[in-house]
Amino acid sequence: MKQLKIAHFMDDGIFPISAYELFEAVAPKCNDFFIASKPHSLKFVKYIPVKFVHKLSFINPLFLKSLEQYDFVVLHSLNLFNRQLVQHSDPSRVTFVWIGMGFDYYDLIFESAESLLLDKTREIAAGARNGQPRWRWFLKQLLPLPLSSFIATKRNAIKRNAIKKIHYFSPVLENEHKLVKRKCEPPFPSYIPWNYSSNAKIIDRDCALENTVMGRNILLGNSATPTNNHIEIIDFLSHIDLYGKKIICPLSYGNQKYADFIIKYADNKLGEGFVPIRDFLPLEDYTSLISNCSIVIMNHVRQQGVGNADAMLAKGAKVFLREENPLFQLYKSKGIKVFKIQDLEADPSLLFEDMAKKALENNKKILKQFRGMEIKITMTKNLIEQCCASKSRIR
Repeated sequence: MKQLKIAHFMDDGIFPISAYELFEAVAPKCNDFFIASKPHSLKFVKYIPVKFVHKLSFINPLFLKSLEQYDFVVLHSLNLFNRQLVQHSDPSRVTFVWIGMGFDYYDLIFESAESLLLDKTREIAAGARNGQPRWRWFLKQLLPLPLSSFIATKRNAIKRNAIKKIHYFSPVLENEHKLVKRKCEPPFPSYIPWNYSSNAKIIDRDCALENTVMGRNILLGNSATPTNNHIEIIDFLSHIDLYGKKIICPLSYGNQKYADFIIKYADNKLGEGFVPIRDFLPLEDYTSLISNCSIVIMNHVRQQGVGNADAMLAKGAKVFLREENPLFQLYKSKGIKVFKIQDLEADPSLLFEDMAKKALENNKKILKQFRGMEIKITMTKNLIEQCCASKSRIR
C-alpha cells in the first residue's frame, strides 16, 4: 500500500471521521483529505489532517491535473463542490467513487420533498418557514412557479450529468443503488459496497452481549427534520396508556425551529412523558442514553437514522419502521426481525409485546455480519483493490 494515493473530498461532519479511521487502517498514510473552504476551525474532524482548497478550485486546470496522481478520488456526498469537481474532470484520467449520504440522492428517487412527508406533517411544513433566512423565504414566495421549477430542474440536470462521469456509487443501503439507477440515464456508476463505521465497534460489543437494553422507554425518530414525521406518531401515542414509558426524541441535529415546534406540540399532547434531546452528545453518552429504550419508532418514508436503528437492534430493541422505507425492506431481505408502523397503528398492543429471545439473538447475529467492524475493514480493502484495478484500465 506504500505507493497508493487516495484523495477524499468531504465536509466537516461526523461520518468522515470513520472514513479516515477505516482507510488509514487499511492504507496508512496513503490518504489526503480535502475540504473546499477557507481555512477555519473544524467542529468534528479535528484530528484529521485536512487540506483546505478554494471553493472554485474545480475550474483550476492545475488542481484538476493534480487529481490524476491519485489512484482514485472518494467523494463523501455529492455536494455542490463535488458535483462541479466531477463535471470539470476527465473521467478517463480520474476514477471517482461516490459515497452517498442519502440527502444527495433522494431528490432523484422521489419526485418532491413533500412526498417524504405524511399528511399532518406536510400540512404543518407547508405553513412554516422552517428556519430559513427571511430573505430567502420571501424570495421563494416571489419567484414565479415556472422559474422556481426551472431552477430545480436545472440543478437536477447538473447532478445527473455529474453522475454519468462517476465510476462507482456506494449508497447508504445496497438496495438504493437500483432505486437511483432507475431514475437516471446511462451510463450509471457501478455498485461498490462500502459504509461508514461510526458505530461498528459498539455494534460488535452489543451483539456479543445477551441484551443491553436497560429500560422500557420509546425512542422516536433521529433528528429535528420533518421527514421524521413526528406529528403522526405523537398523535398516535397520545391516545395510548404508555404505563409510564418516556418518549425519548433526538432533536440535536437538523432544524432547531422545527425542534421548537415539535417540543411545544409534544408537550401539549404527551406532557412530561416527552423527553427531547437538544444537545449534541458524544457517541458513547448518546448510546448510553438510548439504552433506556426497548422500543424504537422511525416514521420515515425514506431511509434515515440507519445508525440509530442498527445500534438499537444490536442492543436487543424492538424496531418499528414504515413498510415503504427501503431500510425496512433491506432488514427483511437480510432476515432481521423488524416491525411495520402500519401494523402498530392498527394494533397498538404490539407496543407492549416482547420479542422472542430467538428472534433477538438472530438479529444480533445477522447485524454483526453486515454492520460490524470486520466487514467494514473487508469492504474498504475490496474498494481499494477494485478502484486501483479500474485506474489501471483507464490508463
